[in-house]
Amino acid sequence: MQLLKRGLKRFEDGDAPDIIVALVPRDPNRKQFVRFSVATGSHGTAEYHSCVSRTGSYGSPDGIFANPFGQQVTQHFSIGTRRTAVAGAFLQPNETFLVAIVVWRHLDRFSLISAASALPAKRLKNPQRIREALSDASGQFKNGTKYKDVPYLLTIFHDGLDVPDETVIKSALYGNLKFSLRDVPKRAS
Repeated sequence: MQLLKRGLKRFEDGDAPDIIVALVPRDPNRKQFVRFSVATGSHGTAEYHSCVSRTGSYGSPDGIFANPFGQQVTQHFSIGTRRTAVAGAFLQPNETFLVAIVVWRHLDRFSLISAASALPAKRLKNPQRIREALSDASGQFKNGTKYKDVPYLLTIFHDGLDVPDETVIKSALYGNLKFSLRDVPKRAS
């Protein structure tokens, strides 16, 4: 939350980036922080606010990567040091991370009340169980919007070898839909 709050303040500056990425890398040092900006091409300038990665590599959320990879980027560390390096040397599109929150500038203001980490969960192997889990999560979101009208997002993340395939997930999401198809008579030419 502190990373995000720190990043959101940058939108008020004259040299504000186009998007803010609050990031917790895969192996974080939670007592030290780093800030750096990269040109992304399609997303403009992205400014990362992150815990320092013990491996020196930082992941980038889908589609938000340095373009060009060879651009020189200065990393500003919380201990007062700076390091300039080629973006592609430390910002890796395929590097995993624990949490990433991406924020775009918008005219409407909102407040983030809370955030929670997503820990490993029970594997959902059949459509009925997936529907139950989605229903529970949706119910929690709907309950929250009774108190404050905010947008929400529910994601499905599956990783590993024994997860349901795409057909099972689609079956869970769209399985109860019914379509009626009627024959349309052919026109005589």
